[in-house]
Amino acid sequence: MLVVCLLLTAFRWPTVLENTNANISRSFEFRDERPETQLKSGFESLMITSCAYSSIRIGARDIEPDSAALIADQLATKLNPLLSGRIVTLKNFTVHLNNVAGMRATMGQTYTGLIPDLMNNQAKVGCAPDDLRGGYVLGEVPADKVPLIVVIDIAVENRIFHARCLKPYPYAYPVKKNAAPEFKAGWNAAVSQATSCALESVIQQMNQAFSDSPIPAENKVDAAVAVPAVTEKVSEVPASEIVETEAKTEH
Repeated sequence: MLVVCLLLTAFRWPTVLENTNANISRSFEFRDERPETQLKSGFESLMITSCAYSSIRIGARDIEPDSAALIADQLATKLNPLLSGRIVTLKNFTVHLNNVAGMRATMGQTYTGLIPDLMNNQAKVGCAPDDLRGGYVLGEVPADKVPLIVVIDIAVENRIFHARCLKPYPYAYPVKKNAAPEFKAGWNAAVSQATSCALESVIQQMNQAFSDSPIPAENKVDAAVAVPAVTEKVSEVPASEIVETEAKTEH
């Protein structure tokens, strides 16, 4: 089982985003300062005691077109006059599919007793309601759906603009390279929609900050500043010590 878990961490989840405004000339300087961890796909944690257990990160290297360029293109399309001459820095862009609730429920049915229950806190579905590891709170999605979460943090000189969008997804895992075309199309559309939602929120915030004439939002959402989750001090138990089963049929 340990070998299986290690193989899971090496999976790639190719994702293609819609970019209707590619290669737009920019009036601003755009910098990409995302941390290296956001470029790689993998599980945030396979330790069942971790607050980030089972949260899957879709790294930038698995996303086409280049996500930083896509974000810059959208900002240039909507905000070129307002951002002219400014320095715009992409601090964070994260995409997560977090099936922790399904995984914990399956583990709870398989292993019962005081110790398994203490190890597997089924109310723990994230390190924070809004973070960079795919955290959320129970109730944000229907019980039969898995949250797909996109977070964007952009700095314009000394101001930070943050957005988080969540979309219910019907499957426990992202599509793999050899998935059927209809599953690929559904996955790509879901990530594109969540990304567009977060971008629209950031664009609205910037427009309100730099202009007296707001641009109409397509998908305006409330947002709060995201911060990386605090590293846990509790000792973690490898998930390999408990047999993992998929909460839903893999596609």
